Formats: sequence, C-alpha cells, structure tokens
Amino acid sequence: MPGKARGKDEYASARKRLDDERQELLAASRGLVADSRALAEAPGAPGSDDADVATDVLAEEIAQSLKWRVDQNLAEVERALESLAAGTYGRCEDCGGKIDPARLEARPTARRCLACQQRAELYERRGRHSRAA
Repeated sequence: MPGKARGKDEYASARKRLDDERQELLAASRGLVADSRALAEAPGAPGSDDADVATDVLAEEIAQSLKWRVDQNLAEVERALESLAAGTYGRCEDCGGKIDPARLEARPTARRCLACQQRAELYERRGRHSRAA
C-alpha cells in the first residue's frame, strides 16, 4: 500500500547485504595486510637489480593503495550499519528526505538522496577546479 510505513524488516535485505560486504571487506583487508607484510619482510634476492627493487616498491605501493580503498569501503559499510541500528538508514544526511529504495538497492551505503548527491558532487568538482587554478 503506497505511503504505508513498513515494519522492522523494511531494510532486512540491506542489512544482510551490508553484513556480507563487511565480512568480505574485512577478509580482503586482512589479506592485503598479510601481503604487505610479506613484501616488506622479503629480503631482496641475491643479485637483485634496480628493476627488481623498483618492482617490489611498486607492488608495495599498490597494496597500500588497495588497502586504503578497502578501508574506505569498510567505513562506508559500517556507517550504513550504524544508521540501520540508529533507525536513520534510508534518510538523506543533507535534506532529511527519504532516499529512493531503488538507490539503496543499487548502493546500500548511499548517505544522500540523488538530488543532494548530485549537488555534493557538483560542489566538489567546482572546488577542485578553483583549487587547481
């Protein structure tokens, strides 16, 4: 029925998806930490040349970059889970309006309605352009 308030299970599928994604991100983070440690602790092979060292440094930088992105995604998921627990999930952080269920289905970590997200992205792009000038 349109306009009818949904019950407690309104976001059960979102909670499940977010919990699953959280577990995947935690596992990925642990794996990247282990890989990074292995790279840092691995001694250079005898006869290593500058290219080998450069390759190792690049691999470490890539691992750190991936770890940073995983951590960012994990923070978004945890923020969404916190808003579910607080009863504010599905509400735009900027205008307080309801976030379209299709948007939440596509992006369960969405914190803004589409209009506010577009405004935020436009503001961010304009800010970057003015700093670059």
